[in-house]
Amino acid sequence: AASASQAGSIAAGGAASARSRRWTADEAQRFGELMARSRKDVAKVARELGAGRTVGDVLAFYYGKWKQTDAYRALKAQMRADRAGGALNVGVATGTRSSRPAIDAGGAPR
Repeated sequence: AASASQAGSIAAGGAASARSRRWTADEAQRFGELMARSRKDVAKVARELGAGRTVGDVLAFYYGKWKQTDAYRALKAQMRADRAGGALNVGVATGTRSSRPAIDAGGAPR
């Protein structure tokens, strides 16, 4: 059990509070951009988000909130289309494919 001082430290923004900290609109926007650019590499997204966000935080946000968004559906559709088109290394630039994400910064398909 945590002591009262440890609990106060955690509530005040200690290391263990990242999971309980709500995502800001800016973090959510950046999350969507990073998921599109990294093709859903959650470890890379967690590293690039910084601010104490862990892979667990990213996964919790992904399954708890982001999978219900239009941005998620657009990314999923783009990845499905890439696979159907014969792309072996989806997201890796080749001679004819663009390395740009299939979703713009606002989460809309390009």
